[in-house]
Amino acid sequence: MTVIGRRQHRYGEGETQHLDLQDTDLRKLQAAKANLAGVDLCRAHLEGANLSRAHLERAELAGAHLERAFLPEAHLERANLPGAHLERADLSGAYLEGAELFGADLSQVHDLTQAQIDTAKINDATKLPPHLHHPKPSPQPTTPSPPLPTAPTASALPSATPGPDPDPPSPPPAA
Repeated sequence: MTVIGRRQHRYGEGETQHLDLQDTDLRKLQAAKANLAGVDLCRAHLEGANLSRAHLERAELAGAHLERAFLPEAHLERANLPGAHLERADLSGAYLEGAELFGADLSQVHDLTQAQIDTAKINDATKLPPHLHHPKPSPQPTTPSPPLPTAPTASALPSATPGPDPDPPSPPPAA
């Protein structure tokens, strides 16, 4: 994968070329610490790949085959992984903040923690290992918010009745 080896920066951070590796066969790829941010790997075959500490931020991995992939400490922040196949993948210490794992099968992932799940985006179709659970929805306020102040109506304003002026104008100076 010479093209990956030549990438000096992450996509969007100095690297202007979007790398399209859709549907490619990358089984057993050795790409530890690789800069693959923003790469399109949809439906790619990455079975048994070594992606430890790789940068895959914002990568497109929908339907990717990552069975038995080695991903410890991989950066998957905001990566798109719906329907990804992660059976027996190692995600120990992987960064999943904002990663979209809708419908992904995580049931056999190794070293996945609740803290990782709590930072990722998942839905009811996401399959989790038995020791983990779907995050609870954000609690709703139990007491209603106080009403916003409204402008007083004309009937609530004090009446403007003529009366003595508390600050009469000063007389003009004598000439």
